[in-house]
Amino acid sequence: MDVTVIPDKSALDEMFALHKLSRITMQFKRPNPDDVGSVAARIKQRMQDQRVATVNEELIAEKGESIKPDATTRVEAAVAAMNGYVEVVGKDELGMTVTDSTVNKPLRIPVKVNPNTETTVAALLRARTNH
Repeated sequence: MDVTVIPDKSALDEMFALHKLSRITMQFKRPNPDDVGSVAARIKQRMQDQRVATVNEELIAEKGESIKPDATTRVEAAVAAMNGYVEVVGKDELGMTVTDSTVNKPLRIPVKVNPNTETTVAALLRARTNH
């Protein structure tokens, strides 16, 4: 069984905002049955039809250019982030090379637990239900 860390909601926007984006790598693992989005469903069906466990897609900028992710790339990246990962490589405003990944940007949900009235497991279940 593969487990994908759910990234923070702003992770992809932050990653795609890199000053000069030279590479985007998306790894798709077969989406969960509860992913009902049309893109996730299409990817899942293609993978099932071909008996594929993992798909890697890499976008590389033209020399001296920066990738400008379009709507399709952004939607596919959102699916990959929830069922695999997205990694970007580029340069910041100072020209320093930056590598970032959704793996490094996990969603964090603070949960308060009163040990006198609730177990940790019950608090986690409550947090999952609320998000």
